[in-house]
Amino acid sequence: MKVLKDLSEDDLVTISDFLSNEINREIGFISNPKEIIGMDVNVKVAFDDIDKRLDVDTDVDLDTDSLSNLGEDAIGEAVDRAYKKLDNFIDAHFKVDE
Repeated sequence: MKVLKDLSEDDLVTISDFLSNEINREIGFISNPKEIIGMDVNVKVAFDDIDKRLDVDTDVDLDTDSLSNLGEDAIGEAVDRAYKKLDNFIDAHFKVDE
């Protein structure tokens, strides 16, 4: 069975950057760049050394053109897809055999 290794600050930055990039990419797949006026993706990553637990929290602030029909559900689904990619990334790069 694989478990999460002890994560360094550099590891946390790598995880944060990966998720931020994937959220941007996934939102790009569902929208026309002309629809998006501004987008701010904040990712907070914390690792509990004792419990070996990784907490990842995101906040996506998206300003769209008034004619855009990009809805909250579509954005939520894009973020969910990015989290699934993050799970695979963590499994591949930050888990070790117990």
